[in-house]
Amino acid sequence: MAFFADHPGATTSRIHAVAGDVAAPPTDEELGATVMDMLRRSGVLDASLIDQGSPTGSVMARTLGLPSHSGLEAECVNVTVSLPRDRLLVRARRSQGPGGGFVGSGLPARELDPDSPAAVVGAAVREATMEALTVSASVLRPAGSWKGAHPGGPSIPGGGVVTVRRAPEGWTVTARIGARGSESATASTSVAQAPSDASFEDLGRAVTQVLGQKDEDLRPGDEDPAGGERQVLVEADEDGLTIYPQAISGDTGIWDVPAHPDLRELPRQASLTDVGQAVSLMADEQTEWG
Repeated sequence: MAFFADHPGATTSRIHAVAGDVAAPPTDEELGATVMDMLRRSGVLDASLIDQGSPTGSVMARTLGLPSHSGLEAECVNVTVSLPRDRLLVRARRSQGPGGGFVGSGLPARELDPDSPAAVVGAAVREATMEALTVSASVLRPAGSWKGAHPGGPSIPGGGVVTVRRAPEGWTVTARIGARGSESATASTSVAQAPSDASFEDLGRAVTQVLGQKDEDLRPGDEDPAGGERQVLVEADEDGLTIYPQAISGDTGIWDVPAHPDLRELPRQASLTDVGQAVSLMADEQTEWG
């Protein structure tokens, strides 16, 4: 559920319901009835109902038994149902993978009469869910893939900044000295390597191993300031990771960090696989620079 549905300021609330389970999926009628009940309870709600999240994830992740919100983004899809005026709109959304959230799918919305039977609403939601699975297929991991791979506690250090550079021969993770506020600063001698075909878990392990080192423990190192084909900046703090795209500066000819809104955020409860996938996806994205 959300405040101000389909509004730029929409915020997830703590009001929720579960329809069916793995052993007994809901019928179209049960699913539709649950959706319509939630829709009737939505709107401009008291701020005390905002889902503030917790160290163990969002209310959605906890309700589904997932260890973190990044796990939800990696294994689940999202459909929105809204009621603007006299139309009931059902839209599939696309998952962008760990740290990327859910965005519009580009597919047309299903328009229903607000008085449609619950079974009709449920069928529309189910069809939109299948569409969401299709458009999100490139980033989704198998359901339950987090089991056995999740540490059960924070896997991400509470501080540190690294750059992750991709080149044909593999990945290079470099701790930065004096880097704060989306600045890459100086490369250090603290470096980890991962092959180009490294698993997400192995890439995430390389990132987290280099993160968390104090500036006073780092020594300046040498690197080609324009090397590699893609580079991202990863900052860790007490809340988790923020992953920024980087670009070669047209002025200096080296990797730079312009302020850019296209970033990924991971909680400290994210798994190593979440970290590696988020970094890899950020490196793959064709970011538009103004």
